[in-house]
Amino acid sequence: MAKATRPDFFMSLTPKKTEELDKKGITDDEQFIYGMTQTSGWQVFTKRKEQLLKDMEAFQETAIANGTSEAEIGKNAIVISMVKGVINRLWTITDDAKEACEPNGGK
Repeated sequence: MAKATRPDFFMSLTPKKTEELDKKGITDDEQFIYGMTQTSGWQVFTKRKEQLLKDMEAFQETAIANGTSEAEIGKNAIVISMVKGVINRLWTITDDAKEACEPNGGK
């Protein structure tokens, strides 16, 4: 029976424990999230996030232009705001991990 070869890609996403990072108090989660941000896939994912945020704004603008009721526009605004808040919190977690793991605090 043949074994499937595991791609090296997954190995590069695993946290690399070092004494230096342990001393700084950086968690495995922070190291893993930081590792994801160093891939080209993360850049693609970030572009998609930006496009989704723009699409939500465009949806609302279209609803206004089409004469959607104020009540519906208000509901849309609340949902869009909540979704944007969740997405932005995820990116804040990522930024915090980058800041913790990079030598100069990500700057």
